[in-house]
Amino acid sequence: MLTWLDGLDMPGPQERDDSVAILKNLKDSRTDDSSNRRDDHFARSPYFASDSNALTEDAHFSRDPSFASESEDSTQDSQRDGSSSSSAWAEEEVLEVREIWDHGEALYYDDFPPQRRRIPDPEKWTQVDDLISEIRLTLDAARVRYKFDGSKNFIPRSKFADIMKPQKVLELVHGLECFQDKPHEQKQQIAQDICFGSSNQRPSLKILGALVASKQVGDLARHLQSGLTDGCLPLREDDDNKFHLRCQCSNLDHTAVINDPNAVAHDREIFADWTKKFIAPYIRYQRGLGLHCHYIFENGVCLPIQSNEEVIPGQRNSGGQSENDKYGSFDEVFKVKFYDCHCRFEDTGMPNSRGYYALKKLTSHELMDFELELSSLLFSEDHNCSREHMIKVIATFEEVNPGNRQSTYFLLFDWAEGNLEHFWQSNMSLVQDKSHCLWMAEQFLGLGKALRNVHNSHRRSRLPHRVVDFKSHGGRHGNIKPASILLFRPRGVEPLLALAGFGLGSLSRSKQELDIQFPTLTYRPPEVDLPGGLGCVFLEYITWFLRGLVLDRFSDERLEKDTFGFETDTFFTLEGNEQKIAVIKPAVKRWIESLKEEEACSRYLIHMLDLIETRMIQVGEDNRISARALVRKLETLKRACQRTPSFYTENWKRYNALLFYIAQEP
Repeated sequence: MLTWLDGLDMPGPQERDDSVAILKNLKDSRTDDSSNRRDDHFARSPYFASDSNALTEDAHFSRDPSFASESEDSTQDSQRDGSSSSSAWAEEEVLEVREIWDHGEALYYDDFPPQRRRIPDPEKWTQVDDLISEIRLTLDAARVRYKFDGSKNFIPRSKFADIMKPQKVLELVHGLECFQDKPHEQKQQIAQDICFGSSNQRPSLKILGALVASKQVGDLARHLQSGLTDGCLPLREDDDNKFHLRCQCSNLDHTAVINDPNAVAHDREIFADWTKKFIAPYIRYQRGLGLHCHYIFENGVCLPIQSNEEVIPGQRNSGGQSENDKYGSFDEVFKVKFYDCHCRFEDTGMPNSRGYYALKKLTSHELMDFELELSSLLFSEDHNCSREHMIKVIATFEEVNPGNRQSTYFLLFDWAEGNLEHFWQSNMSLVQDKSHCLWMAEQFLGLGKALRNVHNSHRRSRLPHRVVDFKSHGGRHGNIKPASILLFRPRGVEPLLALAGFGLGSLSRSKQELDIQFPTLTYRPPEVDLPGGLGCVFLEYITWFLRGLVLDRFSDERLEKDTFGFETDTFFTLEGNEQKIAVIKPAVKRWIESLKEEEACSRYLIHMLDLIETRMIQVGEDNRISARALVRKLETLKRACQRTPSFYTENWKRYNALLFYIAQEP
């Protein structure tokens, strides 16, 4: 019976003491029929029994004294993350999506309300023509070329404020012909109105800047009299083929002067073009307000990007598909830094230490695709479920082309340090470092919770006044792979992994569409379901931990021709003649068994490998573990690691050998 122990190093005194402490309760609780129960305990172990497949999942998890009871884990997990029922989710308050049409001007004035004050007279008054020429030249030189389109440019808020200082505004008002009949004190009040606004209207500083730059400043008094202020921006072209402009508040009086029938249409265009240079959006994110800002602007307005270090290139995965290696598969992702004066981001959760953000540009122009992605991202925030392991959308943007009314959509995220593939490549020192398993267990649980949040059918249209039918669209995350799991290093806390890549630019839709828009081939389970794809990633993570960068060898062992005659490295194959059924490839099973023989394979990893093989990558939805049950199992395993360090540091065979000898004691 003990021949299997031949050649096995037995645990040292310290390891034996640790394990004895773990087993103390088990031994002390024996009754008179303890010998029968002891034999039954070992008969149920897959490492002693002849047929491990006969074990039930619950028996497998309950036999190890490192675990708390399943009911305790389930109850505590539900109380902690509010996941006890979907009906409870439905009752929670959801995030409000606010459409921002004024480029964030109202948000800016909320954050930095102008302080009306008296403007000091200059020591020497400048000639008005010289001052106008100086301001025009300075505004022209202050333009910044738009990083996404070299034909566009804008002027950052801070530069504009340095140019249009209150004292210069006062000098302009003092010298302009249209104000010469006003007394000095009234000119002071006009200058204050332009710079700071009043109790019932916004400032008009951008209007003044555009009039100066477009050589129309002589009409300033008439524009102010009509009520045209910065609150009217952005100005948009009317659909009347006369190049008329309409203001943000749709008051015809405000644009009466600029739309004067005797005015030259080209002058209107130049004026409107200059106003666009002054209204690059002000972007705000503040956690806990229950508000998501969706900015809408027309083509020609620039996002306030200060630097654009790199564009994430498309790569080729093992399935031969072109993909993006961060934040999603078929969309463009840009590494950007915004001008500080154009953004206020409070507690985004995972800020980059150098101030970079990821700006994802959807290749699809369909509202449905954007709504699907946004709905899933905001669903995670609504329910506060493991949100640190779900990538957070900071803001979204919609650029509308007035010509065809087609929109281009952008989503803004924190910038990640890399993805899971990069993490494996750059952290080889962690291979077989058993202390890493505790962090691994925490990340596996976090990713499981994040996937559970996505894997739902509670989805609704988010954008006000727009109705999208989600009835035929499920909530399955169809693109789980190492490249779509990102590594963040938030300030002051340990690094963490977060789920990104919301499925081909969006979540997978109907069952029929899944067959067309299939995810990365390598990680595709038979029905493109959550636990299957995640199980494949978990298996590769454990492979890396035990053996290092041998994933190419694992991929090669899975290579075989599919039904179309192409060699693929999927985890599944089709068998049968007329009615083909999907089965796990024998190479995958052999690989899992070989991993169990590694010296660094602990009880934690044994439990994970069994969970992956028997419940996560099983064929058929009825055979696979549900997302909710998966989270409970991962919670149980993580808690066992926290309670008992030897659970993830001690070789499972040595532990079982010790357990056997202790059980033989009288």
